[in-house]
Amino acid sequence: MNKNKKKISIYAIITARGKSKRLPGKNIKLLGGKPLIAYTIEAALGCSYVDRCLVSTEDPQIKRVSLDFGAEVIDRPRILATDSATSEGVIRQVLNELKNRGDLPQYFVLLQPTSPLRDSKILSRCLKQFLASGKVCCISICEAEHHPLKSFIEKKRKIVPLVDSDTLTAPCQLLPRAYRPNGAIYIIRSDIFLKTNSLFVQPFMPFFMDQEDSSDIDTEMDFQIAENLIARKNNA
Repeated sequence: MNKNKKKISIYAIITARGKSKRLPGKNIKLLGGKPLIAYTIEAALGCSYVDRCLVSTEDPQIKRVSLDFGAEVIDRPRILATDSATSEGVIRQVLNELKNRGDLPQYFVLLQPTSPLRDSKILSRCLKQFLASGKVCCISICEAEHHPLKSFIEKKRKIVPLVDSDTLTAPCQLLPRAYRPNGAIYIIRSDIFLKTNSLFVQPFMPFFMDQEDSSDIDTEMDFQIAENLIARKNNA
Protein backbone atom coordinates (compact mmCIF):
# COMPACT_ATOMS: atom_id res chain seq x y z
CA MET A 1 0.00 0.00 0.00
CA ASN A 2 1.20 3.49 -0.84
CA LYS A 3 1.60 5.26 2.50
CA ASN A 4 1.29 8.62 0.77
CA LYS A 5 -2.13 7.77 -0.59
CA LYS A 6 -4.74 10.01 0.99
CA LYS A 7 -7.40 8.19 2.97
CA ILE A 8 -10.89 8.36 1.53
CA SER A 9 -13.27 10.18 3.86
CA ILE A 10 -16.73 8.67 4.37
CA TYR A 11 -19.37 10.06 6.72
CA ALA A 12 -22.56 8.27 7.69
CA ILE A 13 -25.66 10.47 7.65
CA ILE A 14 -28.68 9.21 9.56
CA THR A 15 -31.93 11.08 8.89
CA ALA A 16 -34.36 10.89 11.81
CA ARG A 17 -37.24 13.29 12.25
CA GLY A 18 -39.46 13.26 15.29
CA LYS A 19 -42.87 13.13 13.65
CA SER A 20 -44.23 9.87 12.28
CA LYS A 21 -47.94 9.57 11.50
CA ARG A 22 -48.09 5.80 11.05
CA LEU A 23 -45.93 4.87 14.05
CA PRO A 24 -45.46 7.81 16.45
CA GLY A 25 -42.01 8.10 18.01
CA LYS A 26 -40.72 5.11 16.05
CA ASN A 27 -37.09 6.27 15.79
CA ILE A 28 -36.62 6.01 19.56
CA LYS A 29 -39.22 3.29 20.23
CA LEU A 30 -37.59 0.39 22.07
CA LEU A 31 -36.81 -2.57 19.84
CA GLY A 32 -35.22 -5.57 21.53
CA GLY A 33 -34.48 -3.40 24.55
CA LYS A 34 -32.91 -0.38 22.85
CA PRO A 35 -34.08 2.57 20.73
CA LEU A 36 -34.63 1.80 17.05
CA ILE A 37 -32.11 4.43 15.92
CA ALA A 38 -29.41 2.85 18.11
CA TYR A 39 -29.11 -0.10 15.70
CA THR A 40 -28.17 2.19 12.83
CA ILE A 41 -25.79 4.30 14.94
CA GLU A 42 -24.04 1.13 16.10
CA ALA A 43 -23.81 -0.13 12.51
CA ALA A 44 -22.10 3.11 11.43
CA LEU A 45 -19.75 3.32 14.43
CA GLY A 46 -18.85 -0.35 14.06
CA CYS A 47 -17.85 0.02 10.41
CA SER A 48 -14.14 0.72 9.88
CA TYR A 49 -14.83 2.53 6.59
CA VAL A 50 -16.97 5.20 8.28
CA ASP A 51 -15.10 8.18 9.77
CA ARG A 52 -18.00 9.99 11.43
CA CYS A 53 -21.63 9.24 12.24
CA LEU A 54 -23.97 12.23 11.95
CA VAL A 55 -27.65 12.27 12.88
CA SER A 56 -29.88 14.95 11.35
CA THR A 57 -32.91 15.67 13.52
CA GLU A 58 -35.14 18.44 14.81
CA ASP A 59 -36.32 16.38 17.78
CA PRO A 60 -34.74 16.92 21.25
CA GLN A 61 -35.41 13.32 22.36
CA ILE A 62 -33.84 11.82 19.23
CA LYS A 63 -30.91 14.19 19.68
CA ARG A 64 -30.36 13.07 23.27
CA VAL A 65 -30.60 9.36 22.41
CA SER A 66 -28.26 9.78 19.43
CA LEU A 67 -25.64 11.53 21.55
CA ASP A 68 -25.98 8.86 24.24
CA PHE A 69 -25.16 6.17 21.68
CA GLY A 70 -22.09 8.02 20.37
CA ALA A 71 -23.32 9.83 17.28
CA GLU A 72 -22.83 13.50 16.46
CA VAL A 73 -25.95 15.56 15.81
CA ILE A 74 -26.59 18.24 13.21
CA ASP A 75 -29.70 20.23 14.08
CA ARG A 76 -32.32 20.12 11.36
CA PRO A 77 -34.41 23.20 10.54
CA ARG A 78 -38.10 22.56 11.22
CA ILE A 79 -38.94 23.36 7.60
CA LEU A 80 -37.03 20.17 6.70
CA ALA A 81 -38.99 18.08 9.23
CA THR A 82 -42.42 18.34 7.59
CA ASP A 83 -44.28 15.64 5.66
CA SER A 84 -43.32 17.34 2.39
CA ALA A 85 -39.59 17.51 3.17
CA THR A 86 -37.39 15.18 1.12
CA SER A 87 -34.34 13.13 2.08
CA GLU A 88 -32.42 15.01 -0.61
CA GLY A 89 -33.25 18.35 1.02
CA VAL A 90 -32.12 17.09 4.43
CA ILE A 91 -28.87 15.67 3.06
CA ARG A 92 -28.13 18.89 1.19
CA GLN A 93 -28.55 20.89 4.41
CA VAL A 94 -26.12 18.56 6.24
CA LEU A 95 -23.54 18.65 3.44
CA ASN A 96 -23.74 22.43 3.07
CA GLU A 97 -23.20 22.84 6.80
CA LEU A 98 -20.17 20.55 6.63
CA LYS A 99 -18.91 22.40 3.56
CA ASN A 100 -19.19 25.72 5.40
CA ARG A 101 -17.05 24.24 8.15
CA GLY A 102 -14.47 23.10 5.59
CA ASP A 103 -15.26 19.48 6.44
CA LEU A 104 -17.06 18.06 3.40
CA PRO A 105 -16.35 14.30 3.08
CA GLN A 106 -15.52 12.72 -0.25
CA TYR A 107 -18.38 10.25 0.17
CA PHE A 108 -21.38 9.89 2.42
CA VAL A 109 -23.51 6.88 3.17
CA LEU A 110 -27.17 7.53 3.93
CA LEU A 111 -28.47 5.16 6.59
CA GLN A 112 -32.16 5.34 7.44
CA PRO A 113 -32.93 4.36 11.04
CA THR A 114 -35.87 2.21 9.96
CA SER A 115 -33.50 -0.58 8.79
CA PRO A 116 -32.31 -2.12 12.08
CA LEU A 117 -31.08 -5.44 10.64
CA ARG A 118 -28.52 -3.74 8.41
CA ASP A 119 -25.55 -4.16 10.77
CA SER A 120 -21.89 -3.13 10.63
CA LYS A 121 -20.86 -6.34 8.84
CA ILE A 122 -23.35 -5.75 6.03
CA LEU A 123 -22.38 -2.06 5.82
CA SER A 124 -18.65 -2.91 5.71
CA ARG A 125 -19.21 -5.46 2.97
CA CYS A 126 -21.20 -2.94 0.95
CA LEU A 127 -18.61 -0.17 1.28
CA LYS A 128 -15.75 -2.54 0.43
CA GLN A 129 -17.51 -3.66 -2.76
CA PHE A 130 -18.46 -0.12 -3.69
CA LEU A 131 -14.97 1.36 -3.27
CA ALA A 132 -13.55 -1.41 -5.44
CA SER A 133 -16.25 -1.05 -8.11
CA GLY A 134 -15.35 2.33 -9.58
CA LYS A 135 -19.06 3.21 -9.67
CA VAL A 136 -20.49 6.64 -8.84
CA CYS A 137 -23.15 5.55 -6.37
CA CYS A 138 -24.54 2.49 -4.64
CA ILE A 139 -28.07 1.54 -3.62
CA SER A 140 -28.95 -1.53 -1.57
CA ILE A 141 -31.68 -3.68 -3.08
CA CYS A 142 -33.50 -6.94 -2.47
CA GLU A 143 -35.70 -9.15 -4.61
CA ALA A 144 -39.23 -7.79 -4.90
CA GLU A 145 -41.74 -9.78 -2.83
CA HIS A 146 -44.39 -9.27 -5.53
CA HIS A 147 -43.40 -8.85 -9.15
CA PRO A 148 -43.98 -5.18 -10.15
CA LEU A 149 -45.00 -6.10 -13.70
CA LYS A 150 -48.03 -7.85 -12.20
CA SER A 151 -49.32 -4.59 -10.74
CA PHE A 152 -52.32 -2.41 -11.48
CA ILE A 153 -52.23 1.38 -11.82
CA GLU A 154 -54.87 4.08 -11.92
CA LYS A 155 -55.25 5.67 -15.34
CA LYS A 156 -58.00 8.13 -16.23
CA ARG A 157 -59.90 7.08 -13.08
CA LYS A 158 -59.75 3.42 -14.07
CA ILE A 159 -57.71 0.59 -12.59
CA VAL A 160 -55.75 -1.05 -15.40
CA PRO A 161 -52.80 -3.49 -15.64
CA LEU A 162 -49.40 -1.85 -15.52
CA VAL A 163 -48.41 -3.74 -18.69
CA ASP A 164 -51.23 -5.93 -20.08
CA SER A 165 -53.51 -8.83 -19.14
CA ASP A 166 -51.08 -11.46 -20.46
CA THR A 167 -48.36 -10.21 -18.11
CA LEU A 168 -50.76 -10.33 -15.17
CA THR A 169 -51.28 -14.06 -15.64
CA ALA A 170 -47.80 -14.99 -16.92
CA PRO A 171 -45.75 -17.37 -14.71
CA CYS A 172 -43.22 -15.37 -12.70
CA GLN A 173 -40.51 -17.72 -13.97
CA LEU A 174 -41.00 -16.26 -17.46
CA LEU A 175 -40.59 -12.68 -16.27
CA PRO A 176 -37.25 -10.98 -15.58
CA ARG A 177 -36.19 -11.03 -11.93
CA ALA A 178 -37.26 -7.81 -10.24
CA TYR A 179 -35.61 -5.97 -7.38
CA ARG A 180 -36.59 -3.02 -5.20
CA PRO A 181 -34.54 -0.50 -3.22
CA ASN A 182 -34.80 -1.61 0.41
CA GLY A 183 -33.90 1.78 1.94
CA ALA A 184 -31.00 0.41 3.99
CA ILE A 185 -27.91 1.87 2.28
CA TYR A 186 -27.23 4.68 -0.21
CA ILE A 187 -23.67 5.76 -1.06
CA ILE A 188 -22.51 8.58 -3.34
CA ARG A 189 -19.75 11.14 -3.69
CA SER A 190 -20.66 14.34 -1.88
CA ASP A 191 -19.74 16.66 -4.75
CA ILE A 192 -21.79 14.65 -7.24
CA PHE A 193 -24.82 14.70 -4.95
CA LEU A 194 -24.55 18.47 -4.48
CA LYS A 195 -24.36 18.84 -8.25
CA THR A 196 -27.24 16.48 -9.16
CA ASN A 197 -29.38 16.51 -5.99
CA SER A 198 -29.92 12.79 -6.59
CA LEU A 199 -28.94 9.57 -4.80
CA PHE A 200 -29.14 7.65 -8.09
CA VAL A 201 -26.51 8.56 -10.65
CA GLN A 202 -25.16 6.25 -13.35
CA PRO A 203 -23.06 4.20 -13.31
CA PHE A 204 -24.39 2.75 -10.07
CA MET A 205 -23.63 -0.39 -8.11
CA PRO A 206 -26.52 -2.46 -6.76
CA PHE A 207 -25.79 -4.07 -3.40
CA PHE A 208 -27.88 -7.19 -2.96
CA MET A 209 -29.38 -7.94 0.46
CA ASP A 210 -31.74 -10.71 1.49
CA GLN A 211 -35.31 -9.87 2.40
CA GLU A 212 -34.85 -10.58 6.11
CA ASP A 213 -32.00 -8.08 6.51
CA SER A 214 -34.03 -5.66 4.38
CA SER A 215 -36.68 -5.31 7.09
CA ASP A 216 -37.98 -1.72 6.95
CA ILE A 217 -40.09 -0.36 9.79
CA ASP A 218 -43.05 1.84 8.92
CA THR A 219 -45.95 0.29 10.87
CA GLU A 220 -46.57 -1.49 14.18
CA MET A 221 -46.68 -4.80 12.30
CA ASP A 222 -43.26 -4.07 10.74
CA PHE A 223 -41.98 -3.33 14.24
CA GLN A 224 -43.25 -6.63 15.61
CA ILE A 225 -41.74 -8.58 12.71
CA ALA A 226 -38.36 -6.87 13.22
CA GLU A 227 -38.51 -7.64 16.95
CA ASN A 228 -38.99 -11.34 16.18
CA LEU A 229 -36.18 -11.34 13.63
CA ILE A 230 -33.76 -9.63 16.03
CA ALA A 231 -34.68 -12.02 18.86
CA ARG A 232 -34.06 -14.99 16.56
CA LYS A 233 -30.74 -13.51 15.42
CA ASN A 234 -29.61 -12.94 19.02
CA ASN A 235 -30.49 -16.50 19.99
CA ALA A 236 -28.82 -18.09 16.98
